[in-house]
Amino acid sequence: MATELCTRLSQKLGIAREALVHSGHDSGRLDAEWDYYFHGLECCFTSRRTGQVLDVELSFGDEFGVLDPWFFHRFLATTDRYAALAAKLVDGYHDTKRALDVLVGTGRLSRVTGAFAEHARHGVVAKDSEAV
Repeated sequence: MATELCTRLSQKLGIAREALVHSGHDSGRLDAEWDYYFHGLECCFTSRRTGQVLDVELSFGDEFGVLDPWFFHRFLATTDRYAALAAKLVDGYHDTKRALDVLVGTGRLSRVTGAFAEHARHGVVAKDSEAV
């Protein structure tokens, strides 16, 4: 979903997906359903129809599936299908981070480093993001 939304946004803005992090745009309407706004090295997409929120890390080159604990928790909490799971993660950031760390330990997720050395950002992604 993140890659799809970023692809559509880059097409709308007329720039490469990897350039979204430097787009200089603030916010807008992607289409009839999704709004977006850039903040820091991220872009937040919000569905006007469902209220679902998907914050996407943009500082990992062409990888848009990086799971930030807080952003991932907010996605879970605003997605009907996963809201019950989000409720079990009482501390939105720390409990989600611990869960992601367990998934790294089991090999389901991999650690990645951001594309910009000056920002030294790290994250986790699904090992087979095509299957997610």
